[in-house]
Amino acid sequence: MVTLQKKYWNYQDTDNPPILHRKETFVTPEYPLYQEFVQLTQWEEELGLLDNKVGTRKEWHKLLKTNGIDFVGHSLICPLDSPPPLRIERHKAAIIRQDLSRPVRLAMEAGLFTQGVTFFDYGCGYGGDIQRIAEKGCFSSGWDPFYRPHNPLMAADIVNLGYVINVIENQEERRLALLTGWDLTRQVLLVAAQVVIDNYNRGWIAYGDGIITTRNTFQKYYQQEELKTYIEQVLNIEAIPAGLGIYFVFREPQAR
Repeated sequence: MVTLQKKYWNYQDTDNPPILHRKETFVTPEYPLYQEFVQLTQWEEELGLLDNKVGTRKEWHKLLKTNGIDFVGHSLICPLDSPPPLRIERHKAAIIRQDLSRPVRLAMEAGLFTQGVTFFDYGCGYGGDIQRIAEKGCFSSGWDPFYRPHNPLMAADIVNLGYVINVIENQEERRLALLTGWDLTRQVLLVAAQVVIDNYNRGWIAYGDGIITTRNTFQKYYQQEELKTYIEQVLNIEAIPAGLGIYFVFREPQAR
């Protein structure tokens, strides 16, 4: 039955107004914030925030506090002392390479791969560097917690810790990875991490001292000097810059 009647509510003066969810359903796809609204709803659904009816601002803030998260504008924020809201899948950060990774290639160009040198890749991912170094006649092995978890950790002349510490969200675990790589190193440790970031505020979630990407991987982006300082503070030895985001750490001062 059509009554042609309407009602009007004004919540301007209330301290507990209703919360509007799924904003993208109220606008057309051409609306400037449409994609932000879609992403916001996706996060809320993945976190289970929309499973229960939360109608008012106080109820909504209580739910966010219980889950240890918050929103700033349309971006999801995770406090430093809270668990990650999404499952972090580190293995998705691995890259299938068609050639040597940059830190290993720079070590090769620097003449560090002399005859009889052994190589170990700590956090080797798909193992491309292991294969290509072996093809050049060097003993080569590696370990990865996802792709090669059963391979033994082995000491080697050259150890590669390439783009590993930047995908570890736990700071103590990150430090342990650097120390472990150094413990396995006889001559030189190659350390590489991401130092350049584009579109930092475009749909990524802040967590700890980095971000969670849209692929549910963690990334810690360093400034060049920040990475050098971090390596030297953890290992208590000078790190030599070899390229953007790449440092060599030598056992012997003379080699350095």
